[in-house]
Amino acid sequence: MAKDFALPSSMLLNAGASVRARSGEPTSYLGRHILYGSDEVFILPRGAGDRLPWTYSLDAHLAYGLKFGPKQDTFITLDVFNLLNFQEITSVDETYTNSYVNPIINGNKADLATLQATDGGLAVKNPNYGNPTSYQAPRQFRFGIRTTF
Repeated sequence: MAKDFALPSSMLLNAGASVRARSGEPTSYLGRHILYGSDEVFILPRGAGDRLPWTYSLDAHLAYGLKFGPKQDTFITLDVFNLLNFQEITSVDETYTNSYVNPIINGNKADLATLQATDGGLAVKNPNYGNPTSYQAPRQFRFGIRTTF
């Protein structure tokens, strides 16, 4: 949403804001394939892991301008992204194991405890599995000057 305000002496003010909400993505359990390499096996069906949390962002815009003629004006602008500085998790390590494994057909999370490597032993769980790998971008500012003629 945005609103223009006409001020005295050919001055202009423009203010705006936007809100974004995005549902968290599903996660998966990935393993290593003997031919294709790391993170190429969906141990359980794709997206069988936990969902990431929702992310929210409030962005704001403010512009102050002077009108020099019917088609000419100049604005000094300020945009603030993620105004409330939300820092939610946006991705996690989905590598469940670095062992060579095959998918568990019709499996569920309980079957992961007995996941077999292709060499016959138990697959070794990645200790970093499920830990955050990225977060929402922090609050950012953008300053600008815009002229129309």
